[in-house]
Amino acid sequence: MSKETWLTVKELCKKYNYSKYAYNRRQKKCLLSSYKDAIVYDGQHTMIIEERWQAFLKDQSRKHWEEVFGTGVMRDRKALER
Repeated sequence: MSKETWLTVKELCKKYNYSKYAYNRRQKKCLLSSYKDAIVYDGQHTMIIEERWQAFLKDQSRKHWEEVFGTGVMRDRKALER
């Protein structure tokens, strides 16, 4: 099993160049998704499991592009080369 990278909210914001507002928007979406386990809260501190956070971001990106180009186009990437 590979080692997970845990970041504080402050570290994540710095690493990903997020404002506090941008992080809060993404956090709300993440908590409503199947990737909610990326955010760990122990009653005092919030930590982010970076690998799960990245999976959440990739999923959000995939959904965005499917919305823009349609689901079929994303399955057939050759259509993008035309």
